[in-house]
Amino acid sequence: MIRIAKLCLIAAPLLVLLNCDRGPSVTVNGETLTESDLPERVRVDIQRQRDEMVGEALHRMAFDRLFRLAAEEENLSVPEYQAQLQARAGVPEEAEVRQAFEEARAQGQTGNQSYESLRERIYAHLQQQRRRQIVQSEMTRLQEKYGFDFNRGAAAPATASRVEIPIENEPSRNGQTARVVIVEFSDFACPYCRVVQETSRRLREKYGDQIRWVVKDFPLDQIHPMARAAHVAANCILAQDQAAYWKFFDDIYHAGSEAFGADALASRARSLGVDMTRYQACTSDPAIEAEINQDIIDGESVGVGGTPAIFVNGQFMEGGAAQTFESYVEIIDRELQG
Repeated sequence: MIRIAKLCLIAAPLLVLLNCDRGPSVTVNGETLTESDLPERVRVDIQRQRDEMVGEALHRMAFDRLFRLAAEEENLSVPEYQAQLQARAGVPEEAEVRQAFEEARAQGQTGNQSYESLRERIYAHLQQQRRRQIVQSEMTRLQEKYGFDFNRGAAAPATASRVEIPIENEPSRNGQTARVVIVEFSDFACPYCRVVQETSRRLREKYGDQIRWVVKDFPLDQIHPMARAAHVAANCILAQDQAAYWKFFDDIYHAGSEAFGADALASRARSLGVDMTRYQACTSDPAIEAEINQDIIDGESVGVGGTPAIFVNGQFMEGGAAQTFESYVEIIDRELQG
């Protein structure tokens, strides 16, 4: 019931479907608080999350429709059509499995495990990868054949108000004394945080030392419970080597869920050349958890309720990953000229 009540808050057009009379409320000392009492940034973030949910649902519906069109054209049922796709993927050759093992071992990701003990897992991973590539390739072909256009809708511009965010001792790159400081609150398991990394890369390439890009931890523990361990690992790597931290930061967004386990994180840290004795001691240090929690408090104090949350010179970029590269350029240029 609580889950449905929350959906009423973020999906107003679905009220009839969900049979909800109104959104959630809370009463404190006789005063009733509703959605309208939430800070503007929180309400904007709720709308962003709703837009993302609708976008994902529309994508799934569109993909199902494309598969159905393709199946009908070949006089097949959808399951038969999908089975044909999987069959086209084939199976990994033994040499391919062995090569994947050797590459993983070279990166310190196999520990003391033998090829024989890992072979089935590697085989299954490669086969899944082949099938995913076939499906993605087919989806691209179908989009081109039947037409596909996804309109995200208009993202709101950055707010005019500015907030102060503590950034002392936080990891940052590009110009350390730049006039434009961009602060990103991020969750390593957040798919929208992964999307915004490409925008970040392009902006850092375009502006160089004219901007400073700062990162603060904001793992969404209730949604992505595995993310916190990765944030702990990142901070422990940062304590030894900032370059290794940024390598970890850039790579973890593109790793699968299996990369968030303690052993996988330790293997990744080892492959980056950090002192593993210091690393292991660090991961159990309460001070690291406290540092992450302080970043969350810093974010919540300025209205952050989801990720990615990005501020340009203290101005919140509403919509985060939905903002275009050009919208960031516009506000950065304005800040550089001001």
